[in-house]
Amino acid sequence: MKNLAHVTGSLFGPAMSESPTLSPADPFSSTLHYAKENMTLADLERVAELRHNLLERQTVYSYCASYYGKWYYVLTIPSIVITTAVSVLGAVWPYDGDAATAGRVTISLLGALATVITAMQALFRFQSRMDIFYNASSRVDGMVTRLRFLTKYRMGDKVSRNELQGIISGIEDKLNEVRTKVPPIPNSLWLAGCAEEDRLIEVRSRRAQFLTCPVGKSGSSSSLVSPVPDSMKAVESSRQPS
Repeated sequence: MKNLAHVTGSLFGPAMSESPTLSPADPFSSTLHYAKENMTLADLERVAELRHNLLERQTVYSYCASYYGKWYYVLTIPSIVITTAVSVLGAVWPYDGDAATAGRVTISLLGALATVITAMQALFRFQSRMDIFYNASSRVDGMVTRLRFLTKYRMGDKVSRNELQGIISGIEDKLNEVRTKVPPIPNSLWLAGCAEEDRLIEVRSRRAQFLTCPVGKSGSSSSLVSPVPDSMKAVESSRQPS
C-alpha cells in the first residue's frame, strides 16, 4: 500500500491541548477513544486513513478472488460435464453399423475439448489465484477487525499511543507478509475493485447517517445521504495500483 509507510511512520506527533473534532459522518472516528495527553488530532486522522486503506485493499482482494473464482468455475463445470459425457457415451454408444464412426468422432472431440479445458486451468491457475486472494482478503479483514475493536469497541481504559503503535506495527508486518504471497494485480482488476469500494463507501456512509439520525427524527429520507468524509477523499486521491 502506497500510504502505509506514511501512515505508520508518522502516526504520532506532539501532544495536543484540546479534544479533536472529527467528521460525524465517519462512524470510526466518531467513537474513537483517546488519551488527551497522548493522542493528537493527526494521530486519529492517520488511524482512520489506515483503516480506510485496509478496507480498500480488502475489497480489491475480494474482487480479484471473485473474478478468478468465476473463471475457475466456468472452466471446471464444463470439464466435469464433458468428462462424464465421454465416459457415458463410450459405454452406451453402439459400435456396429454406420453409427460406429460417428460415435468415435464424437467421443474423440469431446475428449480433446476436455483436455484443452484442463490445460487452460493448469496454465492460468485460476484456482490457486482464487485461494490466494481469498486468504489475503480474510487476513486483511482480521486486521481491520482488530483495529476497529481496539479503537471503537474498547470499554473501560482508553487507548494509549504505545498500545496503538504496537498494533499498527503488527498490521504493517502482516500486510507486508500478505503482499509477498499475493500475485501482481492487473490494473483493470485494481480499478474495478476500487469502483466496488466506492460503492461500499457510499453504503457505509448512508448506514452511519441512518444509525445516528433515524428517519423518524430527521423527518426526511434525504437526510440518509451523507457526504464522504475528508479522510475518505484523501484516500481516494492517493489510490494507485500496486
